[in-house]
Amino acid sequence: MSFFSSLHKKSESVLLIDIGSASIAGTYAHISHGYKPELYYTARVPIRSHENINMRKDMERALTELTKVLAQEGAQIFAKETGNGSVDRVVVSVASPWQETHTHIERATHKKPFRFTHHLLNAMVEKSISAMPGRTQATAMVIATRLNGYEMTNPFGKMASDAEVYVILSSISTDVADSIRTVLRKSFHASHIEIVAFAPVTFLVLRDLYTEYKDFIIMDVSGEATDILIVKKTILLEDVSVSFGLNDLRRVAIE
Repeated sequence: MSFFSSLHKKSESVLLIDIGSASIAGTYAHISHGYKPELYYTARVPIRSHENINMRKDMERALTELTKVLAQEGAQIFAKETGNGSVDRVVVSVASPWQETHTHIERATHKKPFRFTHHLLNAMVEKSISAMPGRTQATAMVIATRLNGYEMTNPFGKMASDAEVYVILSSISTDVADSIRTVLRKSFHASHIEIVAFAPVTFLVLRDLYTEYKDFIIMDVSGEATDILIVKKTILLEDVSVSFGLNDLRRVAIE
């Protein structure tokens, strides 16, 4: 499963934003079904810490700075290359400390064998999603399905008495999600702003790139945080975020 596969229509222009703990990047992309995405312009700005201002405010300032660059410089280059500087949608990837991710296993068992259908899968995914006060659901993604203990790449229509669905669930603080949308809507008039979590996107990309590895650990060390993703049998078991990153190492070195 590819990250971009969830974006595909026949053809569309997309603005991709990557929000980390140390910097924010943005790029214009043109995506056509059946072809590799084409990237036309990329910019990155650091998240600068200010005294007496919380991390969310620092992130908002950096995102505002980035959107100005993308709207003023990037849009012109994108229009020159594609004939249109506007975008159909904005997709925002949010990393720690802004996101939380875990894998939930939803199970259905019956004494008599039953047929596994799309309707059953959707019902199991919906059941796995629980509302959390102050949090916005960012990702609900099926990464594996097992029938009678065997993983199935295409389980639909098959009979089983036991079904397990592995769902990656990610959430973001509602305040952070609202702030991101507010800043972006000031510069871009896309019909849809989609916020996704960095952890599942990273897991899916690396899993698809390195298919020979079934068990591995992914570490992303950034400015103010470190993410550790533990993968077993190609299943993301756990996402651990540590509030210690490159900036902390620099501060320790200076002291």
